[in-house]
This record gives sequence, C-alpha cells and structure tokens, in this order.
Amino acid sequence: MQSLLVVNPEAQGLGIGKKLMQWAFDRADADGLPVHCESSPIVRCPADPGPLANRDAEPFGSHPAFQAEPFYERCGFEAIGWLDWTHHDGYTISSPSYCRKPKKTA
Repeated sequence: MQSLLVVNPEAQGLGIGKKLMQWAFDRADADGLPVHCESSPIVRCPADPGPLANRDAEPFGSHPAFQAEPFYERCGFEAIGWLDWTHHDGYTISSPSYCRKPKKTA
C-alpha cells in the first residue's frame, strides 16, 4: 500500500494527521508489516548544493523537511536515513526517511 498524507498547515496540530496515520498503523500491525515514510523533499541544484553539503549544520535542521520530525517520533517512527534521487539535469531531491516497526496485535 502506498499513500500520500498531507494536512493543511492551518489544520496541523489538531490530531488529524495522527488519526489518518492510525488507520495505516492498524492495517500494518495486523499484517505484521513496518510503515515507511518520507518527509517533505529538499531540492538542490548542481551549481549550488546549499546546506545539504553538511546535513547536520544549521540552517539545514530548520528546513521544512524537519518540521514533521517530532510528529513522526510521537507516532513511533525512527529516522533511518536519506533517500536521494538525482535527475538527469543534475538536480538532486533528498528526503529524510523514517520507519515504524509493527506492533503486536492481540
């Protein structure tokens, strides 16, 4: 199953994202499957790699891709690394990646 989950910024913090994700968690847990997610992507061009040259440096940690990280952690996700795709024209798209291990169901 693959799905895109987005909550309008004006409605964030109201529990909507958590309820939507809980549906996926319940299904995955019943089947004993992990749940994988990626945060908002960061695009960088070949002429200016920008802050991705050092992913631990500020202001990279304040990039919108990380705004959802506390939410993912509250949902039981663990950061597992980065997914990088380089387009044929040299642009690279990078996304923080997270995984939630299945929980045992009764």
